[in-house]
Amino acid sequence: MLKKKLTWVLILLLLIGISAGYLILNSNDKAMEQLVNMNYTEEEAKQIKDLGIANDVISFGDSDLFETAFRQNKVTKDNYKRYLKANDSLPSGYSMEEVISNMDAMAAQGYTDEEGFSLMSRYGKDVTGQLFSYPKPEKLDTVLKLIDKGYSVEQSIKLSGESTDIIDLLIGEDADYELLSTLQEKGYTLSETVNIMKSIPSEYHELLKKMKYLPSLEKLAFEEGFKFDLLPRYILAIQYNSKTPCEAVSWVNANGDYVSANSVNYSGLYHDEKEIKDPTSITVYVNKQNYLPSDYVPADLVDLPSGYYGNGQPMRKEAADALIKLSDDAVAAGYSRVYGQSNYRSYALQNSLYKRYSANSGTAGADRYSARPGFSEHQTGLAADLGGGVYSMTDFQYFPGYKWVCQNAHKYGFIQRYQSGKEFLTGFQYESWHFRYVGVEAATIMYEHDWTLDEYVVLFDN
Repeated sequence: MLKKKLTWVLILLLLIGISAGYLILNSNDKAMEQLVNMNYTEEEAKQIKDLGIANDVISFGDSDLFETAFRQNKVTKDNYKRYLKANDSLPSGYSMEEVISNMDAMAAQGYTDEEGFSLMSRYGKDVTGQLFSYPKPEKLDTVLKLIDKGYSVEQSIKLSGESTDIIDLLIGEDADYELLSTLQEKGYTLSETVNIMKSIPSEYHELLKKMKYLPSLEKLAFEEGFKFDLLPRYILAIQYNSKTPCEAVSWVNANGDYVSANSVNYSGLYHDEKEIKDPTSITVYVNKQNYLPSDYVPADLVDLPSGYYGNGQPMRKEAADALIKLSDDAVAAGYSRVYGQSNYRSYALQNSLYKRYSANSGTAGADRYSARPGFSEHQTGLAADLGGGVYSMTDFQYFPGYKWVCQNAHKYGFIQRYQSGKEFLTGFQYESWHFRYVGVEAATIMYEHDWTLDEYVVLFDN
């Protein structure tokens, strides 16, 4: 009896095993079928089944990311869940290959998938590619704020370690990334750059981008009483009067550098002379320390049309065209025609004139109003002694359109070169008639800030 019962138990167990095996086989067949229906090949379906992840893959449903990663042999039993992402959760604008490549890079640098996807959705490929080439920054939020302001990834990561005050300045509403980059390119340290940006009003920031490197700028800008329009004179006080930045600001503000026209040592300004390297520059600086080669003759001299000149002397073409336009517009404004009474002069002609003036007025007298040969702007072909209507150059200040010319010359690229009250800077007595072409941009800067060319070249390359 007992033997009979044991037989039935064995038979029952066998039937249960056969049924279970059938169910397992049937389940595997069903999983394979579902995977194939999800566009996997039978071989791929078997590989997924062998990894033991078939049910999760089937349960999740279609995932282009998983499918692509699987076919790139990146899926393992341990990492497969990171690739099971819904298609609509992936960053747009990236191919699946690019997403996977970024996932590998960001994981290596310490980013989670969620952080990486968020960054890929927020920024373009270049930015995220650069971000994922660095370890995840400790101050990621700060780095992202800096990137949003326009700083490069490299700069943002570097700057994120600065003090809170500096960070606040850099990401503030008025922060100017271009200015910061430009100043650093010129040679200022980050600390100097930030201090300059903080101490000099934003209305001057565009000008700062164009100015050359000035070693004393940061210290000057921090001084109480600093005035941007006096900056060239502050720097000259440091260079030639051995003033400290603090002394320079207070001294110049009190007009300590000013010398009246009658007290200027016009001859004494000839010292430490050096030959000009680029006579062709539109802003070439000719004064009593900078002279032109004796054989320099501009290659682009042209004659002015009849009615626009007083003695037939030519000018460089760019300057001549500008003078013609200025003259025409003076007529359109209701004044008589303006003309160039004395324009280009050769070295030899200037030598002859200076000798005559010296014979009549002595060296000291001639040096007040006439340049020695080689030191004359007229040799550049960019200068014009203006007359207007019946008024010759020496009476130009009485010409009815004189004020109009002074107020509008910069629009045509001209400046009044030897202004009244600026003799201690220009080295020549006031000449209402002497105008110099420097180009519209430079002329406008000088006009707006009331700078002579002598002050302009302190701040800008010429």
